[in-house]
Amino acid sequence: MNGVRGPLLSQAFLDAQAACLEPAALPVEAWRARFVQFGPTTPLRTLLLAGAAPLLGGFGFDPPVEIQLTASGLDATVTADGQRIALLIAPFAQPLDPLWRTAVSGAFRRAAAWSILFNGTQLRLVDAGRVYTRRYLEFDLDVAVTDSRTALVFSNVLGHLGSLRSLTAASDRHAAGVSRALRDGVLAASSDVLDALSVRKHSARRPPAGDCLEQALTIVFRLLFLLFAEARLLVPL
Repeated sequence: MNGVRGPLLSQAFLDAQAACLEPAALPVEAWRARFVQFGPTTPLRTLLLAGAAPLLGGFGFDPPVEIQLTASGLDATVTADGQRIALLIAPFAQPLDPLWRTAVSGAFRRAAAWSILFNGTQLRLVDAGRVYTRRYLEFDLDVAVTDSRTALVFSNVLGHLGSLRSLTAASDRHAAGVSRALRDGVLAASSDVLDALSVRKHSARRPPAGDCLEQALTIVFRLLFLLFAEARLLVPL
């Protein structure tokens, strides 16, 4: 899906979710005018009060409290669905990958299971309750305010933060189902190709079964690679 990355929810699951969501007036649409005002010289407090706070407020978040300046940016606490969430405001467009440890430690100090990183161009939701997974979900705000499908998913995730655990569990089940279907499909296709390779009408000598199986698997996986690359527009159509 455009403008979304991170291992918290699978891309296939997000695509399926977007297809099921009903179009509606989204909080991110009202925030669009504010988005274009941000730039490299925007102060951290402006990013918080005119950027993150109004955006999150549109999804039912309470105003930020416990605001303090740190070496990494501006820390605060927000509340949604009765749970505390750590909020870290980073300088405009600063890469968020190096801030994972800061986000997790900030959530620990604030007794929060989730941490939100905001730099004016991206919003990242970090799972601070299960740090061993290093899972997060990041939205490109430029895409989220212009692409209708991304905006739907963005609103669905932030608007139902209290049920995000069940959403991640559903994504894991969906990924496991896709994996099983892919495994079964590879086995079935390999069997069909193996049958085709091992039949020679005009020769009494059949090729070794091991060679046929190796060729069958090679053909199937090359087809899978091409389909994968084609689906992501990495090869000419």
